[in-house]
Amino acid sequence: MSNSKNTGDMSNLMRDAVLTVDYASFMITRTNPAAQQLSGYSPKELSGIPLTQLFPALSPALVHDALEQSGGDICYDEVLHSKDDRVILTQLRINTAPLKNALCLICVVRDITPIIKQQPALKESKRLYDSLVDAVPELVFRIDSAGTYLDYKIPRNLGLKEPRPEEIIGKKIKDIVPAYVNELAMPAIEKAIASGGVQMIEYDIEEPGGLHSYEARFVASVENEVIAVVTDVTPRKRAEASSLENQMTARALLDAFPDIALLMDREWTILATNQAFSKRYNKPIEQLIGTNALDPLPPAVAELRRRMGEKVLKTGKSEYFEDFNQGRHYLHSVHPLRNANGVADRIAAFARDITEQTRNQALLKRQQALLEGVAQATTRLLVEIDVELAVQTAINILGEKVGVDRVFVFKNHPHPQTKQPATTCWKEWIRPGIPSEKNKPVLQNLLWQTFGLQDWYDRLSQRDIVKDLGLLVQNLGDAAQNFPIQSLLVVPVFIDNEFWGCVGFDHRQVKHEWSDGEIDVLRMMGTSVGAAIAHQRAKENLRQAHEISEILRNVGMALTSTLKPEEIWGSLLEHAKRVVPYTAANVMSVEGNEARIVNVAGYEKVGMSNLEVKKVVFNVEENPIIRRMIQTRRYYRSDDTYADPLWVRVPGTDWLKSWLGVPIVAKGKVVGFFSMDATEPDAFDERAVEHITAFAEQAARAFQNALLFEDVQNLEQIKSEMIRIASHDLRSPLTRILNLCQKIEGNFPANHPAPEMSDLTHIREAAQDMNQIINELLSLERIEARYRKAEPLDWCKMIEYSVNISRADLEAKRHHLEVHCAADLPIGKGNSTQLEHAILNMIQNAIKYTPAEGKIEVRALLKTYTGQPVVAIEVEDNGIGVPAEEQAKVFEPFYRSRRSHSQEATGIGLGLSVVKTAVEDHRGRVYLDSVPGEGSLFGFWIPV
Repeated sequence: MSNSKNTGDMSNLMRDAVLTVDYASFMITRTNPAAQQLSGYSPKELSGIPLTQLFPALSPALVHDALEQSGGDICYDEVLHSKDDRVILTQLRINTAPLKNALCLICVVRDITPIIKQQPALKESKRLYDSLVDAVPELVFRIDSAGTYLDYKIPRNLGLKEPRPEEIIGKKIKDIVPAYVNELAMPAIEKAIASGGVQMIEYDIEEPGGLHSYEARFVASVENEVIAVVTDVTPRKRAEASSLENQMTARALLDAFPDIALLMDREWTILATNQAFSKRYNKPIEQLIGTNALDPLPPAVAELRRRMGEKVLKTGKSEYFEDFNQGRHYLHSVHPLRNANGVADRIAAFARDITEQTRNQALLKRQQALLEGVAQATTRLLVEIDVELAVQTAINILGEKVGVDRVFVFKNHPHPQTKQPATTCWKEWIRPGIPSEKNKPVLQNLLWQTFGLQDWYDRLSQRDIVKDLGLLVQNLGDAAQNFPIQSLLVVPVFIDNEFWGCVGFDHRQVKHEWSDGEIDVLRMMGTSVGAAIAHQRAKENLRQAHEISEILRNVGMALTSTLKPEEIWGSLLEHAKRVVPYTAANVMSVEGNEARIVNVAGYEKVGMSNLEVKKVVFNVEENPIIRRMIQTRRYYRSDDTYADPLWVRVPGTDWLKSWLGVPIVAKGKVVGFFSMDATEPDAFDERAVEHITAFAEQAARAFQNALLFEDVQNLEQIKSEMIRIASHDLRSPLTRILNLCQKIEGNFPANHPAPEMSDLTHIREAAQDMNQIINELLSLERIEARYRKAEPLDWCKMIEYSVNISRADLEAKRHHLEVHCAADLPIGKGNSTQLEHAILNMIQNAIKYTPAEGKIEVRALLKTYTGQPVVAIEVEDNGIGVPAEEQAKVFEPFYRSRRSHSQEATGIGLGLSVVKTAVEDHRGRVYLDSVPGEGSLFGFWIPV
């Protein structure tokens, strides 16, 4: 049986279409069933029509020139036009072969439409796309429509020296390859971009080792870009050149077929094969002809193949199956071939390597699952209020999607004893059947410098990942039995450039190679965890800042309500405890060279008497810390008093481990200190310093106001005394003048000349006028002393001021506000600033305890109380209300209702007490009317 006969029979079994075309006329002379099925034409219709009827883009001249340049083997990605007007994207491989002493073309056509349809799915994931590029064992370039290199990949297995990026990226094709290659490449690139498909060129380059042949495929990528895959086909070209002349027809047909093809007798002896099979076993075709195809296979696989061949020859029916061989995945088909007598005596076998296709499909599926898992986990991290619950829920979702045995989150912190960098297992997800490790002692307060973890710390803190166990298992020793990890991936978590911790994934039962795409996706999880924690921190900082701001505002109002220094010192520590926890604390006043403790809190908890502590007096010159704070007017913090060289220990204070002192500066002079004591080292951080400094500034202003008030009182007293003295001193001479006038008038006769009497009368009247002026002056002083602090009260303006201050808070909770201010309100007398604060506090109270989109009404109206006219200011809301048992207490200082625990309400309970104090200073009263669940009305009235 001749080779041509064998190969002809085999072509009828091939899945790819095979066309035989006359070289000169370009007319189709022969086809196989696959060609008829693909084109829709019958065998009779196909025979005698030109090849250009199926492929309009081809021309005989183009094909002939390409065949001459390539040595007889070309490949195109071309559009086939079928009989029923379907447009099919195909891969067309053309070889020359002599048939019946005439040169013909063997055309193998493969439908690549399914492959092209897969491309959009692959492009959906850039990381998956990159991993596919990495898996290609050829040179890969990214090129734009102008022929400029944008990127490249050179696989390590090629053994080529990788050029520097600047040697390729940004350069043109014509700058890198010979001119004729550029002339071939640019039209192919333009055609690939225009068609959205694939174009291929072949070319030869003279290299130091001889002439090398290359095949370049240009695949349309993103807009105006192609991916170029360059393959060194020199070995194949040389093998084809050395083939025997009498095998040209069979080899042209089989070598054009990209899958493994074998023709065998019933004993599986190879009669004919192709280059794909030669490459599979790395042997020339000549050495493979005559050998048994089952010999290289494992015995069990060989026996299955033998039985398959017997079945095919016996039944006369083809068989199709898949299997794995030496790590590769193949799709097989085995077909019987009959001799002239109709007896099946040979076997045609085809094997297509679908390893990469299967691997890419699995990788795409896993990549999509990972992306979906990270997206779901990230969503939970962003919407969940409780960050601990959010992280746990996120790793639960991701654990199922990733397919690992354990997901864990570690957070960094200083070691409790050594203060060195340490980490603790914070959260964990485990697959059923895997033991938990979260609470194992070895994973709590784990020092980074132990068990070989220092290398992990260095890499993770530089935003690198860890995917090898390194020295961990070796250094764990016997404890390594408790951590049977087969593969591991750890990604860092950063918050504002701070290495916060890490998220890890491990397999306990199988080894797993993490792809670059998987690593990139799981890095996103570390980023999402960091973002969630940072978001929670920001919310907590904002909440604390809002609370501190309100506390400072209320404290400032409370401090300004008194002008006595001893009362100021007495209230500071109670307020400070609400923002900075301490074991014990005191306030010192500085007078001359002494710092004297004037108020204390908490010393009974450490076994010290508060009265005894108040007796302590520090000599400024003998205490270096106090002296430094007075000189610098800056705080001093001792994180460890036992290690502080400046610390002077007072007997009985062995318990004191850390200390914070903040000066109170008034008019550029230190007048006192805040002194905070703690039983643990490092008890006070920068935030504590910031908060206490704010209190110190409030105290300084209050103290300065108190001093100013004392000065004003002294001046008022001096002025009153001066008026009194001046009045007394003026009355005496005036009295004498009046007495003298009376005496002189008595000495004049009744008929004394009128001019002289008139002058005397004028003197007496002037003296009487001056006496009246003195009386009025003394009366005015008494009036001013009584009403000196009074000023006109414009009720509507005070309400407008308070509403404007609250505008941002109202908008934040989308409250509806109504303001009603009667136009005929009488203008009273009083302290407008004090009353504005009272109105503002009632509005803020309504905002705080009214759910979002609530209704608040502020009104000012004229009423009558016990027969006298009063102006009433009321704030009514539809909020949560005040329980009946608490309504009598809400105006007491520092009282906070239970309703604050169920709302996002902050504060220390001074707001309504400030309202009460301000109103009672104006001889008024506060009142409350509230129904729980329906709302509250807070109000006060002032007599006018």
